[in-house]
Amino acid sequence: MDEHADEHAEASSAEVGDTAWTLARFHERFGNQWVAGRVVISSEALEFRPRDSVSAVPLALRVGQVTSIESVSTLFNKSMRVQLASGEVLTFRCRTAASLVEGLETAVGAARSAAA
Repeated sequence: MDEHADEHAEASSAEVGDTAWTLARFHERFGNQWVAGRVVISSEALEFRPRDSVSAVPLALRVGQVTSIESVSTLFNKSMRVQLASGEVLTFRCRTAASLVEGLETAVGAARSAAA
């Protein structure tokens, strides 16, 4: 299994609706604040594992739910913005955004090919 990870990532969710229980739970716990943790991309899932083990609320989403992926670079930050089929937008601020975008694009492409 090919796995891409960034141990120095932070996640924030926006426009969290009722379509994904895990996103609602994450949003309930953290709101729209940045959460330090680790992003892991495999052939089946996009995962975010918060560093805070006491109140950790991990995210695990099927890559087939991803509709768009965007690498965003500003003067001080790099991030990966991920939009899901349900309309939710997740932003992962990380040091290796380009690598994570490439890994997620590969996983999403493979999932779409397998579904066809």
